[in-house]
Amino acid sequence: MADIVLGLASARSPMVNFPPERWAALGENDKTRTGMRKGDGQLVTYDELLASASPTIAEGLTSEVWEAQYAAAQRSVSDLADTLMGVDPDVVLIMGDDQEVFIDGTNRPGILVYRGDAFPTFVAATDPTKTVTALEQPVAVGLAEHIVRSLVDQEFDVADSAALSLLESNGGKGGHEFGWAYNRLMANHPRLIVPFILNVHYSPNTPSPKRLYQFGRAVRRAVQSWPGHERVAVIGTGGLSVGVLEEELDRSILAAMGSHDVDALGKLNRDRLQGPTGETLLYIATAGAAEHLKMEVLEYIPGYRSPAGTGCGMAFVRWQ
Repeated sequence: MADIVLGLASARSPMVNFPPERWAALGENDKTRTGMRKGDGQLVTYDELLASASPTIAEGLTSEVWEAQYAAAQRSVSDLADTLMGVDPDVVLIMGDDQEVFIDGTNRPGILVYRGDAFPTFVAATDPTKTVTALEQPVAVGLAEHIVRSLVDQEFDVADSAALSLLESNGGKGGHEFGWAYNRLMANHPRLIVPFILNVHYSPNTPSPKRLYQFGRAVRRAVQSWPGHERVAVIGTGGLSVGVLEEELDRSILAAMGSHDVDALGKLNRDRLQGPTGETLLYIATAGAAEHLKMEVLEYIPGYRSPAGTGCGMAFVRWQ
């Protein structure tokens, strides 16, 4: 039978991609950001964050700390990519999101499985005058369609698509949601994929953490019932906490995933998982799919970039 033999989850924030000399500018930009959430999920301003922030945060905003954190993040991404290359799976399932690249509020499903022949992916351009370039990643169509049918049989009401087009409102720009996984974890090596687009950014139909963990489990059952012998990997990228760095939240989620504590995931305050921090749900779906494997946290890096405590909780996780 086919089975999931590897799981990978990685942060993909600007702090992973930009060298540390640019982190201070990211912190400066946070001063004018709106929509940041803290603690109980309430929206806060930068000044409100700063007023309640621990002074120890500012003490850690040094070039030495940032350089060490950046180096650790790059090592972890490389370790994950090397693991994927070493395992050499036949198919890669990608738990991704969509930030109004293909999907907008006119029809936004909570869970979508893509089953077209090729998935339009926007990746880092080799031409430095361009920001992105289009790539058509080949899709394991038969497996994708089987997963859709199996999920429906398991009482998941999923959407499916055989073709996606760029939204005109997006100005023809591609997103990084799937391209980052291709560039960094798949090391620009084309493989058969099955893309999942999970609505982790936009209320009101964002699936709950508990439901997405159960969804990951259901995906594995679907893979196991496929009449083949493919060795399958699953990848999730994003979060953890983004904007307002919440170490306690990040560490509690990593602990719950590691101990398969679905009840703890079910008790998470969903207001805290709004906006970019909602990408944490991609980790949770991946954890459910790879539940039968041993989870290893390669690094958890609390990447603060301002005295107010803005930044990103950068986690790099492997299930094998």
